[in-house]
Amino acid sequence: MSVAPTTYVMRLSEPQSAIQGVAGDVMSEHLCVLLGIVASSQLGSGSAPSSSRQVRKAALLAYLKRNALNPELTPSAAARAVGMSVRSVHNLMQETDQSFSEWILDARVTHARQPTFRTPRSKCADRNGVNSPLTSRSIG
Repeated sequence: MSVAPTTYVMRLSEPQSAIQGVAGDVMSEHLCVLLGIVASSQLGSGSAPSSSRQVRKAALLAYLKRNALNPELTPSAAARAVGMSVRSVHNLMQETDQSFSEWILDARVTHARQPTFRTPRSKCADRNGVNSPLTSRSIG
C-alpha cells in the first residue's frame, strides 16, 4: 500500500517534476513537517509538533522567514500562500507575542543590522523591505 506515496515522492524529487513558486514552497514546508512528525513518532521522540495548530504555525513562520523582506508581504498574501484564512494568520501570530506587522518589522530590522559593507542606504532600504522615502530618510 505504501508504494504509491513512495513513488509519488520519488517523482517529486526529480528536477523535471519540481513544483515551482509559492505552491512548491508550501508543499515542501508541509512535507518536511509531516516527515518530522513521522520520524518523531517512529523514534519515540516528542520533539515534533503535537497538533495541527502547531504544524500550521510552523508553516506560517517558515513562510514569513523566507519572505519577510518582500515589501508586498501582507497578512492576506501570507494566508493565501500557506492555505489559511487571514484570521488564522492573526490568531497564530498572537502565539508569538507579536502582531504580524511587528514580526515582519522585527525580521527586517534584524536583517538590516547585518553588515552592509559599502552599500548605499537606498539599496540597503530596498533590500530589507523598507523602501518608502520617509523610512529611508529616517534611517540615514
